Amino acid sequence: MKTFKGLKGVLVLITVLALLCNTAIASAATKKKATTPAKTVAMAVVATPKLSVKAGTYKTAQRVTISVATSGSKIRYTTDGSEPNESSNAYSGAISINETTTVKAKAFKTGMKESPTASATYTIKLPAPVSAPQFSIPEGNYPKAQSVTIRSATSGATIRYTTNGSEPTASSKKYSGAIKITATTTLKAKAFKSGMTDSGTSSATYTIGKAETPVPPVVPVVPVVETVADPVISPNGGTFTEPQSVTLSSATSGATIRYTADGSEPTASSKKYSGAIKITATTTLKAKAFKSGMTDSGMTSAVFTINTPPVIPVVETVAAPVINPNGGTFTEAQSVTISSATSGATIRYTADGSEPTAASTTYKGAITVSGSTTIKAKAFKDGMTDSGMTSAVFTINTPPVIPVVETVAAPVINPNGGTFTEAQSVTISSATSGATIRYTADGSEPTAASTTYTGAITVSGSTTIKAKAFKDGMTESGTTYAVFTINTPPVVVETVAVPVINPNGGTFTEAQSVTISSATSGATIRYTADGSEPTAASTTYTGAITVSSTATIKAKAFKDGMNDSGVTSETYTINLDKLNSPITNILLNEGATELNTDEWEREMANNKYSGSVSTDYYADNGMPGYRFELRRTDPYVENSKRSEVRRSSFETALEEHTYYFDTYLPAGGDEDFAYDPTSCEILAQWHNVPDPGEEWTMPPLALQIWNGEYDVCRAWDDAPLSTYDSIMEKGNYKEYEVGKIAGDKGKWVHWKFHVKWGWKASQDPKLEVYKDGVKVLDLNGLPNTMNDQVGVCQKLGIYKPDWSGNPKASILNKRVVYYNNVFIS
Repeated sequence: MKTFKGLKGVLVLITVLALLCNTAIASAATKKKATTPAKTVAMAVVATPKLSVKAGTYKTAQRVTISVATSGSKIRYTTDGSEPNESSNAYSGAISINETTTVKAKAFKTGMKESPTASATYTIKLPAPVSAPQFSIPEGNYPKAQSVTIRSATSGATIRYTTNGSEPTASSKKYSGAIKITATTTLKAKAFKSGMTDSGTSSATYTIGKAETPVPPVVPVVPVVETVADPVISPNGGTFTEPQSVTLSSATSGATIRYTADGSEPTASSKKYSGAIKITATTTLKAKAFKSGMTDSGMTSAVFTINTPPVIPVVETVAAPVINPNGGTFTEAQSVTISSATSGATIRYTADGSEPTAASTTYKGAITVSGSTTIKAKAFKDGMTDSGMTSAVFTINTPPVIPVVETVAAPVINPNGGTFTEAQSVTISSATSGATIRYTADGSEPTAASTTYTGAITVSGSTTIKAKAFKDGMTESGTTYAVFTINTPPVVVETVAVPVINPNGGTFTEAQSVTISSATSGATIRYTADGSEPTAASTTYTGAITVSSTATIKAKAFKDGMNDSGVTSETYTINLDKLNSPITNILLNEGATELNTDEWEREMANNKYSGSVSTDYYADNGMPGYRFELRRTDPYVENSKRSEVRRSSFETALEEHTYYFDTYLPAGGDEDFAYDPTSCEILAQWHNVPDPGEEWTMPPLALQIWNGEYDVCRAWDDAPLSTYDSIMEKGNYKEYEVGKIAGDKGKWVHWKFHVKWGWKASQDPKLEVYKDGVKVLDLNGLPNTMNDQVGVCQKLGIYKPDWSGNPKASILNKRVVYYNNVFIS
């Protein structure tokens, strides 16, 4: 008897004892029975499941389906790398793979041996996430409106945001500039970039009207140095039963990744990442990304725990032989084959009913059984436990020989009929080589004279195909038929999405910038502004439409191959501020002595007028205008050259007013308002009176033309005594461009300045400027005047200070401008 050692020996010993036991029991049972010996039937094996997606590395999540060829079998699977059994997850539909996963599947069926295991490992490397947006102002309580800017450290990212507390999506409003927060608001933002995972959501709540949180100072914009995107470790750590291949990546193109595997902080001199890192033992991996000209990324860390299971030696058993055919009663001799699923196994068999042993006949090929016989077989292989025994009983009852005329195999029609939405290409075949197939397509029975099948038949309407096969010396086949129902779906023509006009119509006190869009990509939008129905010949929408007077906008969208959209209509009623008290007779013709001293007076010094102001000229469009002309040869007024009028009285300090006036810059002829590239000219200004002991300084507010642009100039100072130099040294002077003059020559331009004067923020100062009803400047909350006892007075006209201080700066000798509709609310 053999001696067994260790666990392997115990397992082998137990197996041997069990076999001896079973042999003894079987022997005893045989002695008690006088009937035919029991037949041992080998169990068929369920087919191996198939996974729809091959193992490999993917950049997107995968959906894996599992199928098995054995009908009625049940599939069980695992996703944690363990071996599936009959209590594992039952497969019922596609499995979503969102991270690196090993899927294993096995099929089971009652009466059959379970299938082999199908296995595939899917490595999912999702794109790096976009850096979350950052707000320029922290959330909190603020006493007044705030201007919030947003940025993302990921270059090229698009930021979308909401102000109603909802979650931002890829269709939310796109961030394009500072957001004005005027009431309590929850601001949420998210960043998107093609080829990367969307960022997380950043959120901040701003409470307006409370002063618990200090108001952040207005600081100059400082260039932002972008930060390198944090490295992504894949897989991102965890506990594993085998070594891992780990990759590092950064969303910042050209970045260099440095890493450590000893738990220390990576630096610019740490090991450079150049390819997949093999982790074979428990390790803490840390990584950081660097790029010249950018701020280093944050550190990314992942802990890998490798628990390699111990190797337990297993003594496998040789697969039991399979006898084919598996016994039975036959009318002719049988060619019997024997096989074992264990590669390299030796099969031994007997044909006399005795138990096969390692000394029995070796199976080498098919065995011819021509009489009643019992075949018994057993498989052997060195290093493995012998297989169980397989048995098959063959009874051969040879019938008398009767000549048989073979029948031609019935035709197979493919596809085998059904209901379809398009024409079908139908093929017919017969398993009998050399047979001729005849068919009909009218439902009649095919005969030897029917149409011969020579190739695929196109079935484009409801049809019954019948087929029969013929061959000389053989009985003709039976008839095969298939019914085809062709239901061709009607052609559906899509309709272009109805245009959306924004903003909605209504009554407005300012001109409106109207945009039109359609959800149908590539659609052409046509519109009208006179209330008529738009057609394919109407004006094409190419950009925002400025509506400055009452109008009805109608729009319709068109696209080749689609139905035209419906019509969208919005009516805009524009009620611009009407000046109900324009001044008349600012002053009479030049040289007259009569002035409207209650309202305005000519700016003068030493009883000399500067320039000319008259009412006997008209602008080109027929509206009367007060004409101001200034020449280089005009007398001096306080060392400057001007043709101006001013209010007769100064306002009280810190008053609030709305100032209206229209300007007309002549086009063409002797008065043409030619471009003066390096010379400044002031059209309107509001000036303070100095306090005792204080000198004249710059005006706190002015509208000037400089280098072909309208500029609004703002100066302020809260000091009791101000000087020109002290204001400039403090940086208390700003200029704001509000449009070019090129498009305004030869037409009247309507100006509106809404001002609440104040030299510090606590006085709630306001400054809003409108040009032709459209707001072009909003400086509410910012100081706009000097700390003086007396308020401002308004001046209108033409004032070129450099004509006396630096006459070479200008290329002109004369300047003319017209004014009208001057009014102060």
